[in-house]
Amino acid sequence: MTSAEPKASAPAPLRPRLPEWLRITLPTSDSFARTRSLLDELKLHTVCESAK
Repeated sequence: MTSAEPKASAPAPLRPRLPEWLRITLPTSDSFARTRSLLDELKLHTVCESAK
């Protein structure tokens, strides 16, 4: 194969689903909404968002 020919890439492996006991529901309280709004307003990110 020459360098001008495209190389075939392998498909990315599928990520396993999280088990039910590890899944959480996101908080929907007013205090969480205020905190989220403040973080957005100050253009700050959480550790989890940065790790994405």
